[in-house]
Amino acid sequence: MLDRYYVYSTTEYARREGYKKGAEERQNELIKSLLSLGTPVETLVQATGLTPEAIQALK
Repeated sequence: MLDRYYVYSTTEYARREGYKKGAEERQNELIKSLLSLGTPVETLVQATGLTPEAIQALK
């Protein structure tokens, strides 16, 4: 019984982490796209909650 719980919890953790990573990658793609369109960094800071340094690192 413990093995089933371990497999389930490990699988669930991996699924959540994969979803989180995918969401972060999508956000980064959107930020890069908005930067290429000339959106000011200050606007992206307000919209995303990221620091200006984190946004600049995506350029």
